[in-house]
Amino acid sequence: MNIYYLGLKEKTVQYSNFFQNAVLVADSTTSKNYTYKKLYGKNVDYNQLENFKKISKFYDKCIKRILKEDKNAKFMLYNQASKCYMQMKKCLVCTNNIKIIDQLNNKPISRKLLENEANLLNYKYVKGKAITYNKLENLFNKKNRRYVVQQPVGFGGLGTYILDKQNEYSILPLLHKNLVYSVSE
Repeated sequence: MNIYYLGLKEKTVQYSNFFQNAVLVADSTTSKNYTYKKLYGKNVDYNQLENFKKISKFYDKCIKRILKEDKNAKFMLYNQASKCYMQMKKCLVCTNNIKIIDQLNNKPISRKLLENEANLLNYKYVKGKAITYNKLENLFNKKNRRYVVQQPVGFGGLGTYILDKQNEYSILPLLHKNLVYSVSE
């Protein structure tokens, strides 16, 4: 069995000898890797939730292409939540139950599960349309701070923003008005 990596960035597997090859959303310096840009001639922003289905279709297309050349190929996902949008799920190895993944990716649920097991940062839930730097300062009774603003479901950097006074007007347009965000100092 040859295992191929399905993920975002080359640096995640750059020094790994475990994988036969990589299917990457971001561009790659290694010519043998499959990338979104090589296939479609452009990049896709993997930090935007609306591109999630596009990325899953890209994985499917690459899996089909690889299976034509390598009948022993299996695939390991960086973000296992992608599998719910994929047609080629049967080719995946080392996957977990999607219900467990959904619970761990959902910040309100995972915080509730961990509240007695781990120290959690002070956080508040705020609707996207109510977020401004000044409102967060008032909410946390602090001045001159930076805030982490996260969508309720996230995968590392996906839907996560650092908001401060300097970047407020570049971050606020990225927030969905009716989504409730978790905000911490």
